[in-house]
Amino acid sequence: MFTTAQSEQVARYAERYGRVLVTNLRDFVLVEWNTAKGEAQPLESCQLAINEASFWAKAAQPRKFADEAGEGLAEFLQRVMLHSAAIAEPKDVAWWLASYARTARLRLEHRDLPALGAR
Repeated sequence: MFTTAQSEQVARYAERYGRVLVTNLRDFVLVEWNTAKGEAQPLESCQLAINEASFWAKAAQPRKFADEAGEGLAEFLQRVMLHSAAIAEPKDVAWWLASYARTARLRLEHRDLPALGAR
Protein backbone atom coordinates (compact mmCIF):
# COMPACT_ATOMS: atom_id res chain seq x y z
CA MET A 1 0.00 0.00 0.00
CA PHE A 2 2.83 2.42 0.72
CA THR A 3 3.95 1.88 -2.89
CA THR A 4 0.59 3.19 -4.08
CA ALA A 5 0.71 6.04 -1.56
CA GLN A 6 4.08 7.06 -3.01
CA SER A 7 2.87 7.02 -6.62
CA GLU A 8 3.03 10.01 -8.96
CA GLN A 9 -0.78 10.19 -9.07
CA VAL A 10 -1.08 10.42 -5.28
CA ALA A 11 1.70 13.03 -5.22
CA ARG A 12 -0.24 15.16 -7.74
CA TYR A 13 -3.42 14.89 -5.67
CA ALA A 14 -1.58 15.68 -2.43
CA GLU A 15 0.12 18.69 -4.00
CA ARG A 16 -3.21 20.00 -5.25
CA TYR A 17 -5.42 19.19 -2.24
CA GLY A 18 -2.91 19.10 0.64
CA ARG A 19 -3.94 15.69 1.98
CA VAL A 20 -5.14 12.45 0.40
CA LEU A 21 -6.54 9.30 1.97
CA VAL A 22 -5.32 6.34 -0.08
CA THR A 23 -6.94 2.92 0.30
CA ASN A 24 -7.21 -0.47 -1.33
CA LEU A 25 -9.94 -1.49 1.19
CA ARG A 26 -7.37 -3.44 3.25
CA ASP A 27 -4.88 -0.64 3.97
CA PHE A 28 -5.50 3.06 4.53
CA VAL A 29 -2.76 5.71 4.38
CA LEU A 30 -3.15 9.42 5.02
CA VAL A 31 -0.70 11.28 2.78
CA GLU A 32 0.19 14.97 3.07
CA TRP A 33 2.06 17.27 0.71
CA ASN A 34 5.28 18.55 2.29
CA THR A 35 5.91 21.89 0.63
CA ALA A 36 9.41 22.25 2.10
CA LYS A 37 10.52 18.92 0.60
CA GLY A 38 8.31 19.12 -2.50
CA GLU A 39 6.94 15.62 -1.98
CA ALA A 40 4.05 13.64 -0.57
CA GLN A 41 4.68 11.97 2.77
CA PRO A 42 2.64 9.33 4.59
CA LEU A 43 1.37 10.56 7.97
CA GLU A 44 -0.60 7.70 9.44
CA SER A 45 -1.93 4.34 8.34
CA CYS A 46 -4.41 1.64 9.30
CA GLN A 47 -4.17 -1.98 8.17
CA LEU A 48 -7.18 -4.30 8.37
CA ALA A 49 -5.32 -7.48 7.36
CA ILE A 50 -1.69 -8.47 6.77
CA ASN A 51 -2.23 -9.42 3.13
CA GLU A 52 -4.90 -9.74 0.45
CA ALA A 53 -5.67 -13.40 1.16
CA SER A 54 -6.14 -12.67 4.86
CA PHE A 55 -8.41 -9.72 4.04
CA TRP A 56 -10.71 -11.81 1.84
CA ALA A 57 -10.77 -14.64 4.39
CA LYS A 58 -11.90 -12.14 7.03
CA ALA A 59 -14.39 -10.56 4.63
CA ALA A 60 -16.07 -13.96 4.24
CA GLN A 61 -17.35 -13.44 7.81
CA PRO A 62 -18.40 -9.78 7.63
CA ARG A 63 -20.04 -9.45 11.05
CA LYS A 64 -17.02 -10.91 12.84
CA PHE A 65 -14.64 -8.81 10.70
CA ALA A 66 -16.60 -5.64 11.48
CA ASP A 67 -16.54 -6.46 15.20
CA GLU A 68 -12.77 -6.98 15.09
CA ALA A 69 -11.75 -4.10 12.82
CA GLY A 70 -14.55 -1.55 13.14
CA GLU A 71 -13.45 0.32 16.24
CA GLY A 72 -9.84 0.70 15.08
CA LEU A 73 -10.89 1.85 11.62
CA ALA A 74 -13.37 4.32 13.12
CA GLU A 75 -10.65 5.78 15.38
CA PHE A 76 -8.30 6.12 12.42
CA LEU A 77 -10.93 7.77 10.21
CA GLN A 78 -11.87 10.24 12.96
CA ARG A 79 -8.22 11.26 13.29
CA VAL A 80 -7.97 11.62 9.49
CA MET A 81 -11.03 13.86 9.38
CA LEU A 82 -9.84 15.97 12.32
CA HIS A 83 -6.22 16.16 11.18
CA SER A 84 -6.48 19.84 10.21
CA ALA A 85 -8.67 20.85 13.14
CA ALA A 86 -7.20 23.38 15.52
CA ILE A 87 -6.39 22.23 19.01
CA ALA A 88 -8.03 25.01 20.97
CA GLU A 89 -8.61 23.49 24.40
CA PRO A 90 -6.99 20.90 26.67
CA LYS A 91 -9.90 18.54 25.98
CA ASP A 92 -8.83 18.48 22.31
CA VAL A 93 -5.35 17.24 23.28
CA ALA A 94 -6.95 14.72 25.62
CA TRP A 95 -9.14 13.38 22.79
CA TRP A 96 -6.13 12.86 20.49
CA LEU A 97 -4.13 11.09 23.21
CA ALA A 98 -7.12 8.93 24.12
CA SER A 99 -7.68 8.02 20.46
CA TYR A 100 -4.12 6.78 20.09
CA ALA A 101 -4.42 4.94 23.43
CA ARG A 102 -7.61 3.20 22.25
CA THR A 103 -5.87 2.18 19.03
CA ALA A 104 -2.91 0.79 20.99
CA ARG A 105 -5.29 -1.14 23.27
CA LEU A 106 -7.05 -2.65 20.26
CA ARG A 107 -3.73 -3.72 18.73
CA LEU A 108 -2.64 -5.34 21.97
CA GLU A 109 -5.94 -7.16 22.47
CA HIS A 110 -5.52 -9.07 19.19
CA ARG A 111 -1.96 -10.27 19.82
CA ASP A 112 -0.40 -12.78 22.14
CA LEU A 113 2.31 -10.81 23.93
CA PRO A 114 3.53 -12.79 26.93
CA ALA A 115 5.99 -10.05 27.92
CA LEU A 116 3.04 -7.82 28.75
CA GLY A 117 1.36 -10.45 30.91
CA ALA A 118 0.66 -9.98 34.61
CA ARG A 119 3.46 -10.88 36.98
